[in-house]
Amino acid sequence: RWYSPNYKGKVNKAGVYEIVYYHQYNVQFNYRIIGKWNPNSPEVTYIQFGKEITSKLNTTVWIDANTKYNITNPLIGSTNNERWHAINNTTGIADKWKNVLIVYYHQYLVNFTYKVIGSAGYGEPKISFIQFGKNVTTEPNKAVWVDSNTEYVYQNPLPNSNNNERWYSPNNKGKVSKPGEVLVTYYHQYYVQFKYTIINGGEGYSSPLITIFQHGKIITVEPNVYVWADENEYNATNPLVGSNENERWYSPNYKGKVNKAGVYEIVYYHQYLIEVKYSIVGKDIPKNPMLSGVSLGDKVSREVIKDGIKIWLDANSEFNLTDIIQEKEKERWKAEQPKFFVGKHESIIVKYFHQYYVNITANSIKAGIINPSSGWYNAGTSLIITASPNKDWKFYMWIGKGEGSYTGSSSNATIIVNSPIEQTAVFLASLKIYSSEGGSVTYIYGNETGKVEGNSMKEIFVFPGEEVTLIAEPSSIFYVFKHWTGELKEPKIKITVDEPKEITATFDLNWLFIIIILLAIAISILIILRLKKRK
Repeated sequence: RWYSPNYKGKVNKAGVYEIVYYHQYNVQFNYRIIGKWNPNSPEVTYIQFGKEITSKLNTTVWIDANTKYNITNPLIGSTNNERWHAINNTTGIADKWKNVLIVYYHQYLVNFTYKVIGSAGYGEPKISFIQFGKNVTTEPNKAVWVDSNTEYVYQNPLPNSNNNERWYSPNNKGKVSKPGEVLVTYYHQYYVQFKYTIINGGEGYSSPLITIFQHGKIITVEPNVYVWADENEYNATNPLVGSNENERWYSPNYKGKVNKAGVYEIVYYHQYLIEVKYSIVGKDIPKNPMLSGVSLGDKVSREVIKDGIKIWLDANSEFNLTDIIQEKEKERWKAEQPKFFVGKHESIIVKYFHQYYVNITANSIKAGIINPSSGWYNAGTSLIITASPNKDWKFYMWIGKGEGSYTGSSSNATIIVNSPIEQTAVFLASLKIYSSEGGSVTYIYGNETGKVEGNSMKEIFVFPGEEVTLIAEPSSIFYVFKHWTGELKEPKIKITVDEPKEITATFDLNWLFIIIILLAIAISILIILRLKKRK
């Protein structure tokens, strides 16, 4: 239209009356709000009849042609983190009739952030959200205006995830209902399976259940099922259901950390509770015995106190206690039964005997037979010792050392093992001395002296290793000593008797002397005969 605001009036003076017409367009202004309502309506500022006018929407007004109008954006009530904002043009030129619709979006200023629980190796997520009614994408840690009560979605799982390893969030999407920070938590996870093995069998147990962390919460899973588990701890039933105070199925690796994909095998050992005590026969033991066995597949060692210990040992294994406890050379404590088999729950008392070493020997291994054998005997034991000489040997006496030992000439005697004992059977070795006709043999050993006459033999008994002096003497000048057994020529010899021996002194006629005598007699006869002839 072309419209005048002064098209009428009163003539009240002389002169020119000018009527001004304005070229105008009819413009309709409407608005709507998407999201939370705002009671503050927008205003439009425009030129009408050459003057600036402001009107609230919704409205229809005449605006001077080719003049500018301007509509409130954002709406009153908006703040630094909440606003009602229009994306379409809120300014324009009234150059024709038009219908202007302004759409305001209620928005919040949001900072999309995230955190990862677990190890690195991932890429950053993209976040999609609604802005002015359209789906847009942003990166983390940037403040953006987001339409209120619209959905946001974080990339899930994070980049670099695969079929075995991922960084996953259970709350990667939601609605924007207030300004501020939106924090999405990702969990580093592995694709795992839990299995279990029973060592040494048994009956009556139930399969374990395994607790893991999934998305930061504890859940329970069964064996042989693949699941996504957080990089965190796992914990299996331990001991297994069916175990009791005396029998159990126990695992040393029932808990751990999920730190890779794959199979996690939990090993359970069938075990029995073994109670072990010990008793002593005789003098008190100087130190406690040690128990050695197998527990949870490994060798174990425990000191056994007199009041007893309790220990879990693997079924179908063996254990043993110290067989011999010894601090002195010839005194010890010996277990009656040191080895056992783990086949059930048992209470065991191991009996230890106080023992001394009894050394029963002879002064020569060839001399004879002695009984009993040397060895360890329980303290307080009575032993009958016997000594029987071999041929050409003679029993002399027993020599004993130690409390309860025997010293004397009886070949059969009783000793009491009250201490370590040294018991020696002393045998004498035979020396048979022969003298042939024509001489004799004098023998000397120790304080003993004797004589063997010609053409006779004498047997003497001496300590093994003793030295005997032998002197061969002709019985007259008509005999001479020739040699000893073995062609020894010296008439006086010394021999060491280590074992039974025989020795002979051989004499012979002194032929040289006899010939000289005979020659002398012959010469004397010749001289006498010659003297008689002269007469």
